[in-house]
Amino acid sequence: MSIPFMGEVMTCALCNKAQKSDPKIESNWRMLELNGQRFYVCPKHFPSDRASAREFSKAYQHVIRSLMNRMKP
Repeated sequence: MSIPFMGEVMTCALCNKAQKSDPKIESNWRMLELNGQRFYVCPKHFPSDRASAREFSKAYQHVIRSLMNRMKP
């Protein structure tokens, strides 16, 4: 698997927003890998980097649950 955020087109696994990554510009996108599969998630689904641990925990729980539900057969 290639290194993330090096110029590839990222498509949000939750809302299908697409954006080309640029290693020189902070985009606030996240990349999660579940069961060997890479998922990009746009900033719409995560708080800012200055958010509290509780806000991040809530966001990650929501995102991971959503991704796991999509992966179910």
